[in-house]
Amino acid sequence: MTHFLKCRYEETYPDGVHIYTFKGECEETGLSVSVELFGPDLFRYNQGELIQKAFPYIDANHREWMMTGRLGVSE
Repeated sequence: MTHFLKCRYEETYPDGVHIYTFKGECEETGLSVSVELFGPDLFRYNQGELIQKAFPYIDANHREWMMTGRLGVSE
């Protein structure tokens, strides 16, 4: 299982758009990390879509955190 799916999250529906906000910490630095994902994209990811294709609006640094729990580059 990828790291971010074990983190706490909040679901919101601003203007009818389903958004998940996942929050956690970088396991290496302790920095707080937050990513906002669109519901349909999260569904596609859970169905097997590659992370970079499911979430092209998330930078590589945060996708690394989503997968491993560690930010790819210091912020």
